[in-house]
Amino acid sequence: MGIRGIRISRMISADPVADAGRTDAIGGVHNKTGHRTGGRLPDLIMARNRHLMCRFVYWNQNPGLKYEWVVSQLSREFYLSPSTVGQIIAANVDQIVQLRAQKNIAAWKREYDFFRW
Repeated sequence: MGIRGIRISRMISADPVADAGRTDAIGGVHNKTGHRTGGRLPDLIMARNRHLMCRFVYWNQNPGLKYEWVVSQLSREFYLSPSTVGQIIAANVDQIVQLRAQKNIAAWKREYDFFRW
């Protein structure tokens, strides 16, 4: 069902409260009014952000690399804009500090084996 079909089916839905929590083909979750609440699921966003923070700690361990280069590299790796990467980093400073203290790069290599570490 295309975007137009989803929109039409939502408009003719008899009971939007019954549709609450339903996920459509795009990945948006519907709230009690029947409207989509966003394009991604929170679990996927949290997994992406944790992965991004691990990569940030990895790239940031080299004192010769500038913050701007690291953000640029992460934006290319995760297909995000540099401003979005900066917002994710700023919102997760506490978790970055924890990851930096652990700095278990061997475990990250096993968990995220599709990156060059």
